[in-house]
Amino acid sequence: MGGLAGVIKSAIARTCAEKLAENGHLGAAFFFTVKEHRNPLRLFTTIAYQLMTSLPDYHADVEHRIFNDNTIVEKKIPS
Repeated sequence: MGGLAGVIKSAIARTCAEKLAENGHLGAAFFFTVKEHRNPLRLFTTIAYQLMTSLPDYHADVEHRIFNDNTIVEKKIPS
């Protein structure tokens, strides 16, 4: 969604996420705050954590990768 500040985008997105969660169809959700909108580390680690808590196979894979390289959560994504 795009638009000016204060036009209810976040409320709509949050309501959609809540409805998906109620129906068991939400994998993960992340809402940027104004202060942290440029910090991709928070986005990816939050999504990974949420998926790890709901998907056992994903949890095992991420846990294995972090165990083998604990700096992975701070690495930059190659462009």
